Amino acid sequence: MTTQTVDFLPGVPDHVFTTQWGDVRVQVEAHWSAIAAYWTLTIVRLDTSATLLAGVPLVCGIDLLGPYNFGIGRLIAVTSTGLNPTLDNIGTDVIVYWTDTPATTLAGDVAPTAAVYTVGSLFYPLITTPTLGGGVYTLLATLPATNYQATGAVSFGLSAVLNIPLVSSGRVRLYDVTNHVTLYESAITAGPTTGLDVGARGIVLPNAPIVLEFWVGSPTNTGGDALCVSAGITAYFS
Repeated sequence: MTTQTVDFLPGVPDHVFTTQWGDVRVQVEAHWSAIAAYWTLTIVRLDTSATLLAGVPLVCGIDLLGPYNFGIGRLIAVTSTGLNPTLDNIGTDVIVYWTDTPATTLAGDVAPTAAVYTVGSLFYPLITTPTLGGGVYTLLATLPATNYQATGAVSFGLSAVLNIPLVSSGRVRLYDVTNHVTLYESAITAGPTTGLDVGARGIVLPNAPIVLEFWVGSPTNTGGDALCVSAGITAYFS
């Protein structure tokens, strides 16, 4: 059984390095997003040039490789403070481990326990460029079919930043296209405002793949359409 750290330097927003995980050599790219305030990882298997992970957010207590069955071990971030990785605490309060130890026998000093981590969160960005919503609702983004419960998430919410002009209003909706169910719909917010809408955290996740769609609407747009600057889903872990 082998366990090794993935070395990050605190305060350095970009890392690119190669390392050996068991019999496989990989290239790891880590990027700190100052706007979204989280780390993303891209991992490439060098012997096949296959991209294993691409821009996946780094969150504590989750086996990032686990959902994909790559067969090259487990990758887990562990925190001593209960906080997810930041630009300054990575490599100190937050340590990233690779291990080939099975999940059922992984030592407590490597993997987090439920008593240590009460609530964690993982932000899945939906919108990266400003997008207009007009009429009643406009579909802005779709996430691929994912079994969120299988990743360890227990619930999720929605957040969106909208620029709403004067004599207009805006609202957002999260829709489960698999089951044809509206999971969350915000109240109508009148402009002029730049508002942060945070969806309810209590949305229960089914133990099955679902396709999520994000919609924004300008129910009254006399003064112009609501502008969606950014949006995303936050999955919560316990």
